[in-house]
Amino acid sequence: MRIDGELVHYDLKVANYQRLISTQVLVPRLLVLLHMPAGVTDWIGYSQDHIRLSHRAYWHSLAGQPSTENAATISVSVPSSQLLDADTLVALMNRVKYGDGGLA
Repeated sequence: MRIDGELVHYDLKVANYQRLISTQVLVPRLLVLLHMPAGVTDWIGYSQDHIRLSHRAYWHSLAGQPSTENAATISVSVPSSQLLDADTLVALMNRVKYGDGGLA
């Protein structure tokens, strides 16, 4: 993953891309990219009551994107403004629940 200004670029396996572009699914699918430090203790913490992930996660819907002829990977770009946090997750779940035009 590399962050270049307003975009987060990621080389996604073609098989995963093909699953994420499908619009013939019961539950919408999202690509979630978790940007984390190299050391596991720097980005995850847990106790009996909770799990804490630190740093950033970005989300993007690839539903309806064109298929690819690539054999191994395809480069996808996610707007860096699409941060996944608790409020965004609730909003996305409500969009699905109430049929608010999907997630694209």
